Amino acid sequence: MIMILTMKTSLYIFLLFISLTSVYSQSDLLQSGPMVGYTKPGATQLWVQTKKEAVVKIKYYEITSSEKYYFTSEYSTLESEAYTAHLIADKTEPGKKYQYELYINDILVPRPYPLSFKMSSVEDEPGDFKVAMGSCVYVNDSLYDKGPNFKGGSYDIYDAICKQQPEMMLWLGDNVYYRKKEWESKDKMLYRNTHTRSLSQIQPLIGSTENYAIWDDHDYGPNNSDREFENKKVSLDVFKLFWANPSYGFGNKKSATTTFIKEDVQFFLMDDRTFRSPKDTDSDDKRCILGDDQLDWLIKELKASTSTFKIIALGVQVLNPLKLEDIYSSYKEERDKFLKALEKEKISGIVFLSGDRHFSEGMEMGRGTLYPLYEFTVSPLNSSPYIELKEENPIRIKESLVKQHNFATIDFFGEKKDRAMRFAYYDKAGILLFEKVIKAETLK
Repeated sequence: MIMILTMKTSLYIFLLFISLTSVYSQSDLLQSGPMVGYTKPGATQLWVQTKKEAVVKIKYYEITSSEKYYFTSEYSTLESEAYTAHLIADKTEPGKKYQYELYINDILVPRPYPLSFKMSSVEDEPGDFKVAMGSCVYVNDSLYDKGPNFKGGSYDIYDAICKQQPEMMLWLGDNVYYRKKEWESKDKMLYRNTHTRSLSQIQPLIGSTENYAIWDDHDYGPNNSDREFENKKVSLDVFKLFWANPSYGFGNKKSATTTFIKEDVQFFLMDDRTFRSPKDTDSDDKRCILGDDQLDWLIKELKASTSTFKIIALGVQVLNPLKLEDIYSSYKEERDKFLKALEKEKISGIVFLSGDRHFSEGMEMGRGTLYPLYEFTVSPLNSSPYIELKEENPIRIKESLVKQHNFATIDFFGEKKDRAMRFAYYDKAGILLFEKVIKAETLK
């Protein structure tokens, strides 16, 4: 009897050892993620990256009923795609919250933090939700960043963002920083994106928050790059591998442009690099950031939108009137055309978001009898802040200037007839620095 028990115990221990070894070996295959991408009625896209070729899938179930679950289709990661995978969870219902689990080679890979996503409501009454945002993500790399003056750091800011429990995270450009001509090689672009995405402090945030991204010069190509950048098609291919936006482009134009709706808010994520004219363009009326086709598309979409709020995100500042090299005021003809179109069409609910500047500020631009336009610049998350800034922006909202690592949130709340948005800046520890409430009725 004792011998039988001993044999059973030994077998149990052996099987347990095999099981744990298998789990740990699959965990070792995980490079980064999983990450929640776009969510639209009936479907959510989930992203993950492995270290080598593997078969991945996601199990998901309503948070209150784990007995009824579904699996995404399986996907085999490939070296040519940096071992990334985009998986669709399409057995979902409006307004429900789901937990999900990652499987690599049919083995569950547990994560030490929650993995979840929430579907939007389709009811007549819009739901409340929170959006977090920021730009300029610099993750130090010992291969390139030598000496004492590292540009990155303060990675705990992502923990502070996660504690806000946002439903969405908007990455407002310069989401990676290409180094030493990495933009000339697809392999080096893939390396830089992999290195940044693998930061451990980012994982809990991307695992339970919808993630959407625009790009700016440093995650598009060289500093202050434009449409003449020779590798822009490759750069877009890499961007698409590492993000999970709803779409890429408009009409037959391929770009980082996209739009989507969350509750009663429509977001317009613009591409400020693919169509931008070179700096040495000698004719002012030919200088552009968005280009005619993208600008015409945006105005058409804004006119057609029935959403209460229309959030337009660009990598560069739009409303700042100062004549500075890399903001919209230096492209006067196109900027004037844009602002005049907004006046002519009397489009309600517009608010701008931007990044890039390595400091944050809110702006309010009066328009006579029309409602004022607001813009909130959010920068940097953890790249170097511009603490020596002396710039006197005449439309800066009082006490909104932030010259340190920071992030922002927007809470959309209230009943359908009384909707409002609360914008707030926070420091890297999550301490409130500035806030402003804007009622929808004041944007008509």
